[in-house]
Amino acid sequence: MSNHGLQRCSASLTQSKYRLLGLIGQGQFGRVYCAIHRTTGKLVALKRLDRDRFPTHQFLRELRFLLTLQHPNIVACEALEHIGEKRYLVMEYCEGGTLRNLMETHAKLHPVLSAKLIADVLLGVEHAHSHGIVHCDIKPENILLSLDPTGWTARISDFGIARFSQDLASEQASITGSPAYMAPERFYGQYSNSTDLYAIGVLLFEMLVGDRPFSGSPTELRSAHLNQPVQIPQAISEPFRLVILTALQKLKARRFHSAAQMLVMVKQAASSLGLEQTAGMWATPAEISSQNLTQAPGLATAKLRSALVVRTERLRHKIQRIAVMDHAPLPDSSGDRQPTPSSLTRVSMLLLSEPAASQTQDGRQSGQLYWRSQGMDLRASGQRSGEDLQIAAISEPILDLVMRPQGCFAVTARSLYFVGKTLHLLQQFDQPHGMALDPQGGWVATISQAVESSTFGVWRLPRSIPVAPLECVARTRSPSEGVVKLVALDSRHIAALSRSHYSLETKVDLFSRRGQCFGSLTLPLACQSEDALQFPFGIVALTSAYRFAAIEAQHPYSVLFIRARPLKLTRIGINLMPRFLAAIPNGVVAVSALGQIAVLDHDGDVLGQGEIDGAPSAIVAVGKTGLQIATWDQGQGKLYTLDLTCFGA
Repeated sequence: MSNHGLQRCSASLTQSKYRLLGLIGQGQFGRVYCAIHRTTGKLVALKRLDRDRFPTHQFLRELRFLLTLQHPNIVACEALEHIGEKRYLVMEYCEGGTLRNLMETHAKLHPVLSAKLIADVLLGVEHAHSHGIVHCDIKPENILLSLDPTGWTARISDFGIARFSQDLASEQASITGSPAYMAPERFYGQYSNSTDLYAIGVLLFEMLVGDRPFSGSPTELRSAHLNQPVQIPQAISEPFRLVILTALQKLKARRFHSAAQMLVMVKQAASSLGLEQTAGMWATPAEISSQNLTQAPGLATAKLRSALVVRTERLRHKIQRIAVMDHAPLPDSSGDRQPTPSSLTRVSMLLLSEPAASQTQDGRQSGQLYWRSQGMDLRASGQRSGEDLQIAAISEPILDLVMRPQGCFAVTARSLYFVGKTLHLLQQFDQPHGMALDPQGGWVATISQAVESSTFGVWRLPRSIPVAPLECVARTRSPSEGVVKLVALDSRHIAALSRSHYSLETKVDLFSRRGQCFGSLTLPLACQSEDALQFPFGIVALTSAYRFAAIEAQHPYSVLFIRARPLKLTRIGINLMPRFLAAIPNGVVAVSALGQIAVLDHDGDVLGQGEIDGAPSAIVAVGKTGLQIATWDQGQGKLYTLDLTCFGA
């Protein structure tokens, strides 16, 4: 849908309680939008149904089904909105997207995850069947996902063509639905409870194998479902093979008699993998839960080719943060090849190190900055003049280095500095503050870390140096609680992420650059980074607007992609445990504590994997295609400069 179309639809909702945030789905009967309640800030899905394609009697029937079915694995209808001549179903919002999204991101799902999601669907279907309702259109697009600290919860949506089972003798369902998931009798306009179980069998096959059992045109699919036997790859374990073969019997009398019966066999198949269900929760032994549950194991990480390493430098100190300024051609230290147009670039560079003496005279922890001009090496000999290699001590630890158009800013818990030819203190606070800088360098947002109440503020950043103290342009009381991290969504909006040390949920409060809090929401997960005390949220802003990548505490072998508008959370399984994230123009780079590297695009597709020697201590993206990684191992360090062009970065 075009921006003009979204604006036109938003205009029609000006008198509504909801404000549209974006289009999240579109089908043959209408569109689905993400919206936020103007007063409470709660996210909902607004389903607008086209009167011409979805007449009133069908609309009322779906509404009746939704109001009848109240179950954790079925998306609930919360209200009905009439705006002018348009009508909307107000639905629960599922931030994890659809099962189709998850399956497209990963070629095939781990059997443990597949069993969990199929069990969720069966529980929802069993509830619907107990109320005499047959869904008739079970498919990945109609299974929505909610993320939680332990994984995903699958929820059934779209009862647009559902039928009452009591109408079986008196009414034939029209031959509508999705041919790839339709039981043989559905092609004759017939349906029953086992019709849904057949579709779930197709789902399970597709999740485990990575493709559907039958493919082709609608006519070819009809013939296959009616006549062609199912061929299951030998790689699928015998318990799961038995579930699939039973669900996909051509004659419905030979299929499972109920969703409860199929669920029992799915649990038995899951038990063969060490997966058990207790008190409504799926529990896995350590050897399974530590694996990547979104990809079958066995993908090896290739050794990073030497051609990717453009430069290697020795380090005298352990580097904690790196920031890179401006751009100029970066020389090739080997001399074997000339830099290409895509080569990495740099004019100057700032390094935050951890010297042996890291305390001030009064016993407080301190930080120390090293910065240098173009082309300088921090070699073990240290034979460089003080004019080239500059050092400045700060009386508290430096939490971050942030590059903006003016140059580099150093962030501590209580202060903001500008790093130029000398170090300039821009602002100092009496208590710890979280900070976020405008991507365009126009302002810095701050939020106090007080336990009882916190204050959100916006300060104008200087365009030239030297400067006077910052000017506060907005200040308001914040509803955020616990430890807070600020993230600049763009040049007009800021997100305050907060959670207590023991919470598995993350609260997000949304602010404008004028200090107005215009909404709040809760993410059912906890983010972290390499330093859980100083950085409780391992989150980086991507180059694509309103998109972020994060490290999750409960899913160590994954990267979480967050789209803020409209909200969507995508958990991507990778074959390493990320400790560092760096945004690149095409996506994000994840680096583990062992030196393993994964490059992912904005959609979560893995572009390439590699490995370097040493234990990384800091990373930073350089130019359009580069990455720098500082390592430190047994008192020795290196600074690698890599070219990621061959990964498609």
